[in-house]
Amino acid sequence: MAILKKLPYWVAFFVFGVKLTGSIIFDKEYSLYISLFNKFLKGFVLMKLNNYCSILLFFIFFTSVGQTVDCTLGIGGKDTETIIKVFQLSEEQLVQMEGWIEELNKSNELIEEQIDVLLDKHPQSNEEELQVLAEKFKPLRAQIIANSRICDQKLVGILNENQYQRYISLCFEAVRRPLKGLTSKEDSAPE
Repeated sequence: MAILKKLPYWVAFFVFGVKLTGSIIFDKEYSLYISLFNKFLKGFVLMKLNNYCSILLFFIFFTSVGQTVDCTLGIGGKDTETIIKVFQLSEEQLVQMEGWIEELNKSNELIEEQIDVLLDKHPQSNEEELQVLAEKFKPLRAQIIANSRICDQKLVGILNENQYQRYISLCFEAVRRPLKGLTSKEDSAPE
């Protein structure tokens, strides 16, 4: 009852159905108001629950969409030294990785030349021409990404158990899907 005295009169009346004196209201005149308010309050609670459910569903959807992104390492990029330090690669693993980086650079050089030719020779004077240019650029970009992904899979394939567990834990921290490692039988040179 002490809490009721601190609340405004109308809150105590509608929410708890109590007068300031603390006696319960039994008048038929007030019971209609109380029942209507209770229905409103139940609807409000349901509405709040629906909002919480919507937020929860959005969060679940958002995190599941985040899981579909591959956990790439970026071999041959600016983070190669970080990869070496984080996974503490052995000498043999370093030699293999350096070979893959050379292959990746050679194959991507050809694609980058095609991109340069495309940018130099394709008209870019209006929006339609830029859209056509973008459509021609997409497969070249996709090929560079695919080449990099293959090299990342090769490295994942030669990680030892502790290194692989470290890779898996980093992927889950970043909310990414780990790559499946390629073994020496499945290796294919980047295109």
